[in-house]
Amino acid sequence: MLTPAKWLWSADNERDDTVYLRYSFVVAPSGPVADLTVSADNAFELYLNGILVGSGDDWLTAQTYSHLALSFGANVVAIKATDAGEIAGLLAEITVDGRRFGTNQRWKCTTHESPGWKALDFDDS
Repeated sequence: MLTPAKWLWSADNERDDTVYLRYSFVVAPSGPVADLTVSADNAFELYLNGILVGSGDDWLTAQTYSHLALSFGANVVAIKATDAGEIAGLLAEITVDGRRFGTNQRWKCTTHESPGWKALDFDDS
């Protein structure tokens, strides 16, 4: 399946590290549910509006989480991804009301965990 998502990681892609990624988006009343598909080399934890949705540790098999309830208005997907060596990457796609949003340069990425980083009201500016 083709996806608009691009593989992401921190600028230093060749060391064992953990990255924290966030993507904020707004939902109109017509799209109250989402499907999220994620794969990370090597492992991830996926959060939607601060709530743990799932995790995975097999980058060859993407995990899909379906019919996730969204808030009307602002929402945030937050992902903690961990590399176990060599080249790393994370790929994610959000589908809302038939629209697909993939990982790209608009996602925020850092190697530093800040308190509350996965919460909707976290200031990631």
